Amino acid sequence: MSWSQQQDICKPFLTDCDPPFENNWFFRECSRFLLINEALKELLGSKTCELERENLKLKTQLRTVRAELDQANSSLRTLEEADGHGLKIALGMQKQITAKREQTDFLQSQIQLLEENIEKLKMVGCIPNNNFLFLTIPPFY
Repeated sequence: MSWSQQQDICKPFLTDCDPPFENNWFFRECSRFLLINEALKELLGSKTCELERENLKLKTQLRTVRAELDQANSSLRTLEEADGHGLKIALGMQKQITAKREQTDFLQSQIQLLEENIEKLKMVGCIPNNNFLFLTIPPFY
């Protein structure tokens, strides 16, 4: 603020002063306050600009983090879907394995029962001991 601008602002308050207003205490204080006011306005403007830049920077970071979060959520959903599908397949395979084991156990018990019947028939004499069964079935484990 120029000297003449300061004088123009302060003159209305000093029109009835006897001594010249440049030497007046009120004029000096008014000028000092005007200078302080201008300095504070500049400081406020620079701080406002600085805070606006920081705000813009933080908004950009927030958008980036949100995009990364969305991508991570999408990947997680994909993995959960794949894991769920894999789990369904694994359960199906487990059921098939259990069914095959049950079938194998049933067949083994049938073989054992037939072998016992053959031994009983050999003991009774209905079947000769010579190699009537030329095919021996190895035990299944």
